[in-house]
Amino acid sequence: MDLNELRLLLEKALHDPVGRAKHIQRFQTIVWNAEELDSRPDVDELLRELAYNLDYYQPDERIRADEPSLYGDEQLEDEIRSVLSRLPQG
Repeated sequence: MDLNELRLLLEKALHDPVGRAKHIQRFQTIVWNAEELDSRPDVDELLRELAYNLDYYQPDERIRADEPSLYGDEQLEDEIRSVLSRLPQG
């Protein structure tokens, strides 16, 4: 698994609202199927936590209105930016 590939998927999800769901799904698939994402446990945990949290992303405001645990685009973008800022460069 390449950390740069995951970073690229997150950047695409951030900047491509039309393809956002596809990028998120790909990111989650890679994370869930990898035994180890990075040799640094903190990075591994950060990515797995984001993948879990992305399950609560729902772009449709009407659906979110009925389920308070779901969040929309603004929180999604904040979460992705936070993770990207904490990922090691390289």
